[in-house]
Amino acid sequence: MEVDSEQRFQAIIKHASDVFIILDSHHFIQFVSPAVETMLGYRAEELVGKSGTEVAPLAEVFVMETAKSKKNLNKRELVLKRADGVLLDIEVIQANMLQEPGMKGILITIRDITQKKKAEQAVYHAAFHDYLTDLPNRRMFEEQLDKQLRIAQFYNKKLAVLLIDLDRFKLVNDTLGHSIGDALLKQLAVNLQSILGKGETLYRLGGDEFCIVLDEVKNQHEVRAFSDKVIKIFKKEFIISGYELNITASIGMSLCPEDGETVDSMLKNADTALYFAKSQGRDQAQYYSSLLDVQSFKNFTLSNDLRKALEKNEFFLQYMPRVDTKSTQILGAEALIRWNHADWGMVSPAEFIPIAEESGLIVAIGEW
Repeated sequence: MEVDSEQRFQAIIKHASDVFIILDSHHFIQFVSPAVETMLGYRAEELVGKSGTEVAPLAEVFVMETAKSKKNLNKRELVLKRADGVLLDIEVIQANMLQEPGMKGILITIRDITQKKKAEQAVYHAAFHDYLTDLPNRRMFEEQLDKQLRIAQFYNKKLAVLLIDLDRFKLVNDTLGHSIGDALLKQLAVNLQSILGKGETLYRLGGDEFCIVLDEVKNQHEVRAFSDKVIKIFKKEFIISGYELNITASIGMSLCPEDGETVDSMLKNADTALYFAKSQGRDQAQYYSSLLDVQSFKNFTLSNDLRKALEKNEFFLQYMPRVDTKSTQILGAEALIRWNHADWGMVSPAEFIPIAEESGLIVAIGEW
């Protein structure tokens, strides 16, 4: 039975992909399994009899953490260089067998976890990066901004958030297709990255919305100068699949600590400023101001109530005559839509038509 057990043990060691090393109580290598050549590029006979400190490339493997911590088992992860210079991620398990009956020595198991690490990194990258542009995504934005805000508050520094939204991007997707829209977003991401400097990070939050965080800024003028650089990016003509695309962007800006000290407040206030930029004709950057909150609330209410306005028949028409200035004869009339809102009273088309365009209700209103 002992012979059979010994044979089975030798067979397991011979075919195992992990490397097994046994050290004596003085940390000299007593045994090395054959897998050391396949995994690390060293021959077993070259290592046997040497002290762990003599094998320079593997010295870190033989650091006896078990002896320091007085534990019988210790597990670590290391980056190790093979004999040919290739770097491997390995897991080292040290088992102190000095206290085991009939056993003398320390067993070290080395496992190649390079592919496992790559898989973990791929999963992590996918979780925190946008699939289309490979930019950091909203999840990364929220985590990083939270840390940056804490640091800014601790050192009494300023930080800026620039929320960037493409104007009428939906028209590109609806007219030319999503493949053209995606290509445009990827090209814009590359162009925006080209203007970034130290402490400036670009994120894609989703859809056609990007965000740039300026880690350290001195004042609003510095942020305004940077927003001008962003606006210029959109002034150039984009050629995609033979189509010449001219697109603009609106930018909302918030500054810490003036406009908020949390992720939610900074993003909310930048979004309020962005909405204001769009309402002022798009293709511009606007700073957040507390005065915008009332207008923002009104726009939010109008956006929610717009669909109900059709159902409640709150729209009506006013007719403006078209007159021949020479003969004063009425040639016809122009029909102008008006909205009598239950709370806000008469709402100007200049306020609700842009909302209708963004929400897609403009078609239903046009049919009405």
